[in-house]
Amino acid sequence: MKRILNTQGIKTIKMYPVALTQCEIGGDWYTNRLEITLTPNEYYPDYTEVQEEIMKKVDGKTLNIEDVVMAVYDMMTFFSPLKIHITDTVENCKTHFNVVVEK
Repeated sequence: MKRILNTQGIKTIKMYPVALTQCEIGGDWYTNRLEITLTPNEYYPDYTEVQEEIMKKVDGKTLNIEDVVMAVYDMMTFFSPLKIHITDTVENCKTHFNVVVEK
């Protein structure tokens, strides 16, 4: 992925991608409403490429919620941010209630 030099001195970036996954435990499909918060260091991401990577690595895949959070977290470490916080709010699952997982 492309890194963009943080010449603007941006302090916080929040992104809100959405992906659909199938739970490997319960087998039901659910919606992941992600919130990616990062404190950029020298670089920040190209948002289009973040969306593409999430669609490639998460959307349509069979993953549990915690694995979705880890996949997105690992992807964002590429930019060497000072801080990363990933929140996944899972909705529309028929086999269990809404769940929020954070890392």
